[in-house]
Amino acid sequence: MEIRPRRVTDDSTTSCSTCGRSTGDVDHLMAGSRAVLCDRCVIRVGQHRRTLGATDDAVCDLCMRTPFEARGLYGYNGVHVCSECLDLSLGLLEREEVDRFLAAW
Repeated sequence: MEIRPRRVTDDSTTSCSTCGRSTGDVDHLMAGSRAVLCDRCVIRVGQHRRTLGATDDAVCDLCMRTPFEARGLYGYNGVHVCSECLDLSLGLLEREEVDRFLAAW
């Protein structure tokens, strides 16, 4: 069974597993099976993914993919995220930025 991370909205009790920011402090949070990542930490992982390689026994804390099931797996502040979940979150950020631009046009 595939687990897909979901966007967290309107939940003031949920916070990022890596930095502790809550929904009021960030644009969005992505929740998975064992962790939550904010948009700021997603960007940081995306920028530094070459230096954030995870160990061979790590599992994505958002979707539970192993290194053998994902193109890449990254470790950041005790949380592991796979390339697919990272791309999903970065894509969401890009769409939100375009929507804000078009709304202001």
